[in-house]
Amino acid sequence: MAFKNEYLTEEEKQWFQEQQIPNPANDYVTLHPSCWTVDRERNMYFFACYVYREPEMGRCFYFYWKGFVFTFDLYRWYTEKSPKTGRPEFLAWKKLRTRLIHDNGWYDAKELIHDLKEALDVHGESGDPKLEETNDIPNKFLF
Repeated sequence: MAFKNEYLTEEEKQWFQEQQIPNPANDYVTLHPSCWTVDRERNMYFFACYVYREPEMGRCFYFYWKGFVFTFDLYRWYTEKSPKTGRPEFLAWKKLRTRLIHDNGWYDAKELIHDLKEALDVHGESGDPKLEETNDIPNKFLF
């Protein structure tokens, strides 16, 4: 199975509430995602936590990966539009910061980055399942 953008079921939303996962941007609230990029077979999920006020700070994403919990601050932008298609050539991603929130021993950093890129390829700009079919602008990773 591969990553797929999905809306959370009511059971999954309830599970998140029970986990009381702290929001990295605000110690007083927990995370309550409504959609995620998930690979159920490999038990990995990825979703946006919040957008920074300053655009150059990017967005914070939560990644549950093989028993580890990471947050990634990622900055994204579209390239200039192609004269041929009138659409951006690609969506560029730059990793600004990585935080390990929950440790589960040693991990392979190359494998982590590979799976993160795979999740981002599916997530696209918004991660919204309704827009998944329109997510045909390729990603370029600057990390």
